Amino acid sequence: MILRLSSWIQRHSVLFQALLFLGIIGSFPFVAFPLTDGDIAHWVGIAKHIQLYGQFLSCPQDQSHGPFLFWTSGLLTRIRPDSLYFYNLSNLICGLIGIGWMYYYGTTKWRDKRIGHLAVVVAATSIVWLYLSRTPMYDWPAAIFYFGFCVHVVRYLDTAKANHAIAAAIALSIGATSRFSIVIGLGLCFASIAFLIRKKPLRWILLHLALFGLAGVVLSLPWLVVQTKVHGIGFRDTFIYDNVGRYIREPGHGKIYHDYYGFVLYTIVGLIPYSFLLMASLFQRAFWQRLRTDTEQWLLAAGWLPCLLIFSFSGHVKLGRYIAYVFPMLILFMAYNVITFDIKTAAYRRLAGRMTGVVLAIMTVLLGIVANNNRGFVIQSPWFALSSILLVVGTLGTTWFTVSKYPSVLSDSPQRLLPVFALIYGLFFIMLSTEYQRADFLLPVRRSIYQSIYNGSQR
Repeated sequence: MILRLSSWIQRHSVLFQALLFLGIIGSFPFVAFPLTDGDIAHWVGIAKHIQLYGQFLSCPQDQSHGPFLFWTSGLLTRIRPDSLYFYNLSNLICGLIGIGWMYYYGTTKWRDKRIGHLAVVVAATSIVWLYLSRTPMYDWPAAIFYFGFCVHVVRYLDTAKANHAIAAAIALSIGATSRFSIVIGLGLCFASIAFLIRKKPLRWILLHLALFGLAGVVLSLPWLVVQTKVHGIGFRDTFIYDNVGRYIREPGHGKIYHDYYGFVLYTIVGLIPYSFLLMASLFQRAFWQRLRTDTEQWLLAAGWLPCLLIFSFSGHVKLGRYIAYVFPMLILFMAYNVITFDIKTAAYRRLAGRMTGVVLAIMTVLLGIVANNNRGFVIQSPWFALSSILLVVGTLGTTWFTVSKYPSVLSDSPQRLLPVFALIYGLFFIMLSTEYQRADFLLPVRRSIYQSIYNGSQR
């Protein structure tokens, strides 16, 4: 067994290093783990209830959101009932699963395994992947299993093996237990585009879409039936609104948001420290010429572009976590272009250098606006504000220096960047965990989470 494990690690050393990086940095510090999103307080009491009483189907509900997060958290927190780290553990596990799917797609889809190697390092070290893996929320498990669905649909089209169709259906069904309409809707949208790209017959397409749609409902159906029976028509109406109406406006009679550019900015920020690589690829004439005939890029774009467009034109408030679904396929899209076409050309590297300046300018403006709108937070915790700036500059500067001076490191051995990123992120999370215990603007979040945990222990 040990020899087999050692052999596997040697054959897949880049995957192992990426998983190890995300597992450690995504958990650091294991003690006093900081949870900074106030929305967590809405559902941790439900997870505590499941932990104590095991009522998976008839448990309380949070605005009719899917049960995946509090089901898994309720199980995992039995290990350490009041540990904030274990309330986040399911999201971290989803991040690790996503790395595995990305490696599988990147190393089996193309002969050049460097695409998969770069993709998993980019994912593990990007701000968005670490943030979402360290912050429990409904959209990250949904995004990862939507990504798994996309991976197996493409492999099903490539190999015609039924096991990939079954794996795709299972992934879609699991993802739907977190975000019901988003996962099923995006999944069927991707499958439709992929089937059309591969020129499948109309009857074949409709049959497969119907089967995938039915599979998406399977795991959620028992919970929906019991919840409707326990909570009545109120649950049904809230569930319908949560899965349809909130695309148009905020819940209730909230306003309609028209900041349609918001999710594009979140995409740039989330991909730091690699945003400039994607921008440099997109701002080349050669890219658009290739796009006319390169169906591989069509498939990859089908996994992220519809989500970005649909959500950008929604009237709901623009929060970064709502487009978590964009990033897995977008990272593969970027890695495919960088490795296959771009990194070996000097013109691309010069353009990437200019795009680094653009990203820095965007971040300067955004951080300035955030600091101006939250002056009290900056005054309360100047070290946290400074560490955030150093995180952006440090990671972005490391990637830019590597691309401009040692491009072969990025293309041939990107895992060599992991120790540098581990140091930068480690210092940042030490500062965050310290401020989490003392900063006035973070204390209410921590108190509300613990209050929800202990209130959730009561029937």
